[in-house]
Amino acid sequence: MPRQWQPVVAEFSRVQKLVHLAMRQDPVDVAAVSAQIFREKRTAYEDGLTIQAAEAGCPGKRGMAGNAVLSEMKAESDEEAVGIVNTYNYDMAHAVRHIREDTPTANRNVYAKRLLEWDSTRSDWKSKQIMLWNAMSWRDRATEDFVAHNPQLYVKYAIIQPRTAAVCDVCKYWIREGKVPIEQAKRVKWPAHLNCPHYWEMHYEKRRVECAEIWMGVPIQDQFEIKEVGDKGGAGSGNWGHAGRPGMVGGSGGSASGIGKIHYGGVRTYDQVNPDAFSSKMQEMPGDKKPFLTIYSGDEYREMSAKTFVSDTGRSGYAVKPDGDIISVFSQPGAREGKSALKQAIENGGEKLDCFDGFLANAFYPQFGFQEYERLTWDDQYMPTGWDKSGYNSPDVVLMRLGG
Repeated sequence: MPRQWQPVVAEFSRVQKLVHLAMRQDPVDVAAVSAQIFREKRTAYEDGLTIQAAEAGCPGKRGMAGNAVLSEMKAESDEEAVGIVNTYNYDMAHAVRHIREDTPTANRNVYAKRLLEWDSTRSDWKSKQIMLWNAMSWRDRATEDFVAHNPQLYVKYAIIQPRTAAVCDVCKYWIREGKVPIEQAKRVKWPAHLNCPHYWEMHYEKRRVECAEIWMGVPIQDQFEIKEVGDKGGAGSGNWGHAGRPGMVGGSGGSASGIGKIHYGGVRTYDQVNPDAFSSKMQEMPGDKKPFLTIYSGDEYREMSAKTFVSDTGRSGYAVKPDGDIISVFSQPGAREGKSALKQAIENGGEKLDCFDGFLANAFYPQFGFQEYERLTWDDQYMPTGWDKSGYNSPDVVLMRLGG
C-alpha cells in the first residue's frame, strides 16, 4: 500500500504547508519522471539486444524495441512514476517535519535552504538506484527475449549429474548417453529410485547463423523479406497461418517459402462476408500453400458460428469463432497483408490460436501479445494432405493465447 503524505501535511503549520506545496511534485512531474524512466528502460533493453547479437557473432547489429515491448515499458514507467512522485512527496513531508523538530523557529527561507539540500542529496542516490534497477532488469529481459526469439542460435541439451554414483540401470544408461536433447530430457523425471542423487544439468551453446536471420527486437517483418516461392523453408514461415487438427483452432499454417525480408502492404480494411465466399477465397490459395491451411466449407463455418472476413483487396482474410478462436487466417503470396489480418482478428474478438512451431510461434505472434500455453507433438494421423515431411519436417503444434 502506498505511503500517504496527506495525513502528515494535514498536521503542519501554515508555513510548513506552504513550503510543502511549493516543492510538491504533481502530475506534470509524474509525466516527466515517466518519460525519463521509459528512456532508461528502452536504452537498457536495446543495449542488451545489441550485446547478445555481438556475442552471437553479429557485432554492430543494433537492437530495437518492438511495439509490444515499448507498450509494456510505457505502462510500467507510468505506474512507477506515480509511485516515485508519491514517495517523494511523502519523504519531503517528513523532511519538513524534521526541520521543524531541529529548528522550531525556522521560517520559509530556512525551510527552502534545508529542503534544497535534502533534495540534492536524495536525488543523487535515488536517481542512480532507479537507473541501476532499470538497467539490470531490462537487460535481463532483453537476454530472455533474444534467446526465446532466436532458437536457431542455440543447441540445447542436458547432461546427467553427478556423473558417478550410478547404482541402477536407468542412471547408468543416461550417464553413458552424455549429451541428451532438452525435449528428450524433459520426459525423464528424477529421482529414478529411492535415494537417487541424479538431476539434469541444462546447457545452451550458441552456434553461428546468418546475421540477417537474427531477431533483434523489432517485428520480424522489419528485418526480413519473403523470398520467391521455390526454396523451401520451415513450416509456417510465410503466409501467417495456423496448424489445424480436429477439435482445435485450425487455420492457415504459413507457407513453404523461405524467410528473407518481409514487407507489409499497408493497413487493410476487412468486411464480413458470406462463409461460402470466404471458403472460395481460401481455395484460391496456391496448391503448395494448402498443406499449411485449414480450409472449411461454408456450412462448416456456419456450424461453428464463425464470422468470416476478407480484405478490401480480396487477397487476405480470417475467421473468428464465438469463443475467440482465430481460424483460417490466409494471405495470398505477395499480398503482404498478414499483419493487418491478425490485428483485425484481435479487434473482432480473437484471443487464441494455434500454429506450427517455428517462425510464427517464436517471432510473429508474440509481437501481438500471444504466448504459448500448451503444445502438442506432431502426430502423423493429423498430417495435412500434401504435407512433405522431408521438406517441412514434423513440427509441434503450439497453442497460444493473448497474455499466455
